[in-house]
Amino acid sequence: MRVLVTRAEPAASRTAEYLQENSHEAVCFPLFELRDTGMEIPPETPDGYIFTSANACEILKLRGWSPPSPETPAFCVGRKTAEAANALGFVSVFHAEGGGKTLASLIAQHYPAASVTLLYFTTHDRSFDMAGALIKDGITVKHAEIYQVAERHLEPGSLMKVIEKNMPHAVFTYSRRSSHVLARQIMLERVEERLNSITLVAISENAASPLRGLSWNETLVTPVANEEAMLHILGRCQAAGQAGP
Repeated sequence: MRVLVTRAEPAASRTAEYLQENSHEAVCFPLFELRDTGMEIPPETPDGYIFTSANACEILKLRGWSPPSPETPAFCVGRKTAEAANALGFVSVFHAEGGGKTLASLIAQHYPAASVTLLYFTTHDRSFDMAGALIKDGITVKHAEIYQVAERHLEPGSLMKVIEKNMPHAVFTYSRRSSHVLARQIMLERVEERLNSITLVAISENAASPLRGLSWNETLVTPVANEEAMLHILGRCQAAGQAGP
């Protein structure tokens, strides 16, 4: 199946490779771009690090940063982020599927009745209050807002062109923010009538919400917030298409 991938680079290219490895075709149409904020990283070594996106790992990689103490635990949302943390040099990496709430629970279990400080490599635009979730467990979270995901300027008619040229069978969307941008672009370019042959695959209900009500062939939401679940949905769609008349 041919999939329109809307996430920022370089994650879009990683997703494209993942799709191609699983016999699908990807069309990258990033709605955002990754930028380094230039914020300095605190020199002190914390008791642990938090990563809720591989974007933070990408910025640290571009800076040439590696953990001063590789044995310091890194807590990550999702296997892909955990792999990126491993690539940075962390040797003690823990990950949870399902988002920030699930990761907070994992961290609290790792530090029972402990008073520790964790450094959270993040962006200013966070959908989950990790610090608020962990403070009751005696865990202090300090933020290092090292990156931002900024909206790209899209040329007029760019979405229409990519749909007409590539005829995607599905669209992958990853966040409420990106879905708002995609919904706006659909209405601006008046391409809603082109959606009835495209399946929307959203990584969460939060991501799907701004795009509901449009004339998609189908709107499908993963039960677990990761790309493996998105790929599984894609496989089911493909199988259903092959089984049909």
